[in-house]
Amino acid sequence: MFFVITYEDGTAKYLEAGKYVDAVEFAEAFKDDSMGSYTVEEYASEDDYLNSL
Repeated sequence: MFFVITYEDGTAKYLEAGKYVDAVEFAEAFKDDSMGSYTVEEYASEDDYLNSL
């Protein structure tokens, strides 16, 4: 799975992981107070994400 994590401040992180929970843990690990909340979008692969743009 390929995950796109977008924070309120516009910062985006990308992660290939097996489970949604891994992406949430990743998002929390990189978050600081100035970034705000975040959304996690899930794609089957990086190619699927790129095709959705």
